[in-house]
Amino acid sequence: MVYEDENHEVKPIQSLITDLQLRIEELQDEINTQQRNKEHNKDLIELNKKRIKEIELQIKNIQKSAQKLIDLTNQIILYQDTPHPNMISLIMSILSQDTIKDQLYTFAEKRNGELIEKKNRLRGTPNLFYTQVIDDTHNQRYEEKNRRFIHVTPDTSEEKIDAACELIWKNYGLLDEEYEEDVLSKEDRERACHIVEVIIAKLKQHSKHFEPKKTGVRIPFHEAVTSTSTEKKDVWQMTANTRIAKYLSIITKINMDQRPKIVYKDTGKFYVISTFEDVAEILSMVQRATSKMRPYQEDWFYKVFIPVYQDQNNEPRSDYNETGYKVSETVVGVTTEELSTKTAEVLKCSKPSTQTIRDKYLDPLVNIGLVNRHESRIRLKNNIYSPVDETTTRDKIEKFKVRNPDVYPFKSFLEQTLRRIVTYKDKRPDKIDESENQDGNGNGGGSGNKYLILDHEDKEITVAELVERYFSDPERVFTL
Repeated sequence: MVYEDENHEVKPIQSLITDLQLRIEELQDEINTQQRNKEHNKDLIELNKKRIKEIELQIKNIQKSAQKLIDLTNQIILYQDTPHPNMISLIMSILSQDTIKDQLYTFAEKRNGELIEKKNRLRGTPNLFYTQVIDDTHNQRYEEKNRRFIHVTPDTSEEKIDAACELIWKNYGLLDEEYEEDVLSKEDRERACHIVEVIIAKLKQHSKHFEPKKTGVRIPFHEAVTSTSTEKKDVWQMTANTRIAKYLSIITKINMDQRPKIVYKDTGKFYVISTFEDVAEILSMVQRATSKMRPYQEDWFYKVFIPVYQDQNNEPRSDYNETGYKVSETVVGVTTEELSTKTAEVLKCSKPSTQTIRDKYLDPLVNIGLVNRHESRIRLKNNIYSPVDETTTRDKIEKFKVRNPDVYPFKSFLEQTLRRIVTYKDKRPDKIDESENQDGNGNGGGSGNKYLILDHEDKEITVAELVERYFSDPERVFTL
């Protein structure tokens, strides 16, 4: 419990109340001393009693106006079961705070028949992890939630299920020593924990120079990545690009010991420089980051739904309806019965019910805007389905395709983009001054440039050396 003083400083109320209670005890002692004295001062006793009442009232007012401080700095909230949708909606505003200031939330509390205004003071932004099996694409705020959270759905392949079952029985059926020998030793667990602790310590050390939500990462080829966006522009493109940028930033920071950096001479603050090594690592994540679908739904969409749709040969179906008249559908579409048959064939499983096809695949894809639902003219109580986008093939992203050749990360382009962090030659302003960190005698530190460029071994290098050593193979991850 805290209060805000006249200088707008937030302080615990307990220390203030303790001081006031000590003052009450002192006044009471004075009263007791006076009362034991035959020639006691009645005016002083009355004055002290009055002061005690005033302090008691002051304590009561402090307690009444006190705020509950909830400090969420560096906190992780973990829900191991499906949270109530309202919980996610309520906590979204906390997770998206853009200020380091405390946020005040006012509410009314009924006490002794009286409504009292109370305030909670929230500090910091937590990390939230939650697990969920239930499909909630029908939820009114699903689109917003899908943009704010990065959803990861494990691929539950047959191999994984077999391996999991094997581990379950080893966990229950072996001695601890046998389990450690066959599965995971105590030393391996401790080593893994130590690696995580070291990474966290380095991330905190690096981030202490930056304001909240600042990455401390320099991406010289960011324009090339931006240029890879698809021609179709919608709000989801911002979400996809944000996720890719976050993936690239955190991978760069985790590998900071093996990356060059830009260091501020005066403070030691430094930016880690992303390399093509980091881009290569996120390529496998890009497909998921840019997709609205869960992996199993995406596989089903391209392996089941699209082939069945293409079998229609772009011709609306014609057939006899329930009254015996021959009618045609108004659009090209597929039925749940066809999808059920194809699902069993592709997934090599027993034929699922049409209700399962709707609940597990179609309804979620309709809700997120990837599949259209149409009323059937042939079977009036049924629906037929078609893809929203005419693109019916899934492109596996093996490289970033740069749509603007002017920003392709050739060496010359990267040198140009990094010019702003160094000084230029006075006589040749179009050339980088390779002695930017030297004085007139060729020694370090004389030109007034506030940055240093260091390699991963903390040795000073020039921009040309940086580009030559770390950015010589853009074709590895980019293509025109």
